[in-house]
Amino acid sequence: MIRNKKSLGLILVVIGFVLLALTGIRTISSPDIFTHIALGQSGNVKADTLAYTMTGQQWINLNPLYNGLVYFLWSLGGAGLITLVHVLVVLASFGMMIRFGKDWGGPLSQTLALLLCARLMLPVFNPGPWAFFMLFTALFLTVLYRVKNFNLTAAILLALQILWTNMHPSFLFGPALILLFTVENLQNARNASRTAIVTPLTTRLFGLAGASLLVTLINPNLINLHRHVIANWLLLSGKENLEWISLFGNFFPQTVISSLTVFALLLGAGGLITLQKRLPMMITLLALTGSFLTVRSIGSLHLFSFLALPFMILSFNAVSDYLSRTLITVLKTTNAVLANVLAAIALLLTVISIGSLITNRAYANIGSASRFGLGVEESAFPSAAAGILSRADFPKTILNIAHDGGYIALQNPKQKIFCDTRYSFYGSDFYKQLDTALRGDQAAWNRLMADSTPHSVIINGCWPDAGALANRLISSKVWKLVYFDGSTFILVRDLPEYATLINDPSVQQYGLSVLEKARQTYLDQSKGFIKAGNPSRLIGAGGLYLALNRPKEAEVMYAAITENNPGMAGAWLGLGQSLVFQKQLSKGIEHMEKAAKITRRNSRVWIALLQAYLLKGDEAKATYAADQLNKFYKADKVTVEQQEAAKQKKAPKEDAQKTNDAPVLKSAKGLDLPAQLK
Repeated sequence: MIRNKKSLGLILVVIGFVLLALTGIRTISSPDIFTHIALGQSGNVKADTLAYTMTGQQWINLNPLYNGLVYFLWSLGGAGLITLVHVLVVLASFGMMIRFGKDWGGPLSQTLALLLCARLMLPVFNPGPWAFFMLFTALFLTVLYRVKNFNLTAAILLALQILWTNMHPSFLFGPALILLFTVENLQNARNASRTAIVTPLTTRLFGLAGASLLVTLINPNLINLHRHVIANWLLLSGKENLEWISLFGNFFPQTVISSLTVFALLLGAGGLITLQKRLPMMITLLALTGSFLTVRSIGSLHLFSFLALPFMILSFNAVSDYLSRTLITVLKTTNAVLANVLAAIALLLTVISIGSLITNRAYANIGSASRFGLGVEESAFPSAAAGILSRADFPKTILNIAHDGGYIALQNPKQKIFCDTRYSFYGSDFYKQLDTALRGDQAAWNRLMADSTPHSVIINGCWPDAGALANRLISSKVWKLVYFDGSTFILVRDLPEYATLINDPSVQQYGLSVLEKARQTYLDQSKGFIKAGNPSRLIGAGGLYLALNRPKEAEVMYAAITENNPGMAGAWLGLGQSLVFQKQLSKGIEHMEKAAKITRRNSRVWIALLQAYLLKGDEAKATYAADQLNKFYKADKVTVEQQEAAKQKKAPKEDAQKTNDAPVLKSAKGLDLPAQLK
């Protein structure tokens, strides 16, 4: 009987690790990894070779060893090998970390903790140097607690510290762990003997902490690395995120993720309250560190899951013991029966989670551009346009958003990019100014043109304001739209040196054929049990068609998305707007109201609804939409066109009548477009 219980417990834990592994096996849609690969490809660890906008600026390479590693993996086995190596690193890290929870909870608590961690990591489990933060943290703790020979401990930790320093900017966490272990050792010595407070081991551990800090100077930038990390710790610890889940992730409900995060935090609080023993200092402080990171930034959920794993095990065990005592009395059952019920629930939830990953439903529901499997999610990047970007007559100076920068630099090493995702290198002001310019602020746009003089604009179609930007540039008569495939649109300056590119019909035809193939593939794949995921090309195409006053084409794109993924608010919004363009006002409003129910805090939805209600003359609903807009509207997060629309919330009643014949969006009708888009 005891052997059977142990076997069942082992099976549950193994299944928990299987779920964790499958959570990381996804197509790559996160842009960060391509910046690291491109930097590794350049081979320069001291000077930036990617962006022409940062020429002459000091660059602190935060991940020189990691960049070289991922480029080696990319050359050896492509994106699939990179994903598998990161998954194995995470599994090894969690495997070491779970050992620190074994003394505080059995296999059932461990399985529940792994299940919770896997679900929390779902939005952010993308290949990145953070995996090695986990590995080095777990290795440090394992060596400190398991290796009894001090000289061997010191040698291993100092070697690991040098590697950590060149892998991830969290390297100062290593000396901090040694200090925490030292304090814990000092506390244990005090408890054991009231006279012997400082032991020889304690003294040597303090010296080891200092030595580990000293060897962090072994990096290409010496002390400048430390200065940069300290000066930018808010950015490096996840305070700012260029992208959450995906470029279109804000149009999906995030209630499940938020609820799980709150549950995990409450679970930890429950463990603090119900534990009948003295709290272990190290795993408690690790959990508090993880909680601090995730409260500051939801993008740190993976770090929280890892750091808090032992304390989650402790909390699940303490809370379940507390509740079981009550349930046994109330239900008149036994502890064994309750344990079996919990085991069955844990197994069921884990199997359901695995199923949602394999069928892509998990990715579709949270708004991820990834799917289950290996490789690159090509539709999330300008992959189909690679041939055009490498043409001899393509402009040398380009304007791109951060999402595509690393990918372009990797695929076209000779092409200098405008920017990528290195937030602490470019700085928050750089991204804010770029964002302001792309959203239509004329002064910001003029400054950008004067400073950088780009001759080509390459924008990801899934960026929420891509369509408005395309409309604005085409309307200026300065730019020509030469390529569009849904995921990517490319405009070049209308100059004689680009005439051949502009007038090449094969370029335009190729992009549209890529888009149509993607639409057909999405429809075919969505018919089966395994879903197709979120179609980046269709999402981008719908937005651009709307902006260029092609509502029927936009309707086709959005109708396909809403039919197969009714949880995407952006698709319902776009479908509603396309119908309003076609004077189907009531039906359009009905669809936009569905978008409002899914993402109630999205100001873009309320701007569109406000305009639609004003067109219909529904004063009561227009007032309600204006009230909602007042709650959630942020001018720096919308385009200048949307800012103008938002001003209608303050318009007097008589102004509503004047808008009865006005379109919801500015039209590009009559503009000089490629023949296929006219």
